[in-house]
Amino acid sequence: MENLSNQSDSILVKLTRGETVVCPRCGKSVILPANPNIEPSKCHGFYCPKCNFMVNWDPMVIVE
Repeated sequence: MENLSNQSDSILVKLTRGETVVCPRCGKSVILPANPNIEPSKCHGFYCPKCNFMVNWDPMVIVE
């Protein structure tokens, strides 16, 4: 069984590809982009409207 961190990573990959993902916490809803006005590959937050499960990511920015 995957731990939640690995599971969240694979969920995030699917979400940023625009795939439909069932909420791993409640199993009763799908995960939606926090901002539905931008494409999933550019969205930084996703949530379940049923149980408020959240997946967030921060892009790595390297400043030289």
